[in-house]
Amino acid sequence: ALGSMSPSRQRLLVSVTTFGLVSFIVMGLYFQSDPRMADGVLQGSEMVWWEEMLLAFSVISIFVNIGFSSSHAFSRQRKKWAWLSILIWPTSYVYSLGVALGFLANGDSDAA
Repeated sequence: ALGSMSPSRQRLLVSVTTFGLVSFIVMGLYFQSDPRMADGVLQGSEMVWWEEMLLAFSVISIFVNIGFSSSHAFSRQRKKWAWLSILIWPTSYVYSLGVALGFLANGDSDAA
């Protein structure tokens, strides 16, 4: 889990998964004005190989971040953060950035 990693590996994981999220957003904006989206749907057969790879990386990195953030939060008895990370996935990025940057100390737990 995120807590068993060294701080440098935590920051690396957070950086890679954040890049995946940003690339997902950028791809969405890029495809919005793409002529292949004229019908409102872009299927894998319409994408070139690097677009498929970037989309796969983006989606996988989001789920990896959710998994690591929620498992770290559960292991630290931060059940509110864990459930928020699972149910409202952008909070997993807030939590993992907080852990990696030291705003959420590894020994602290939720007040409730």
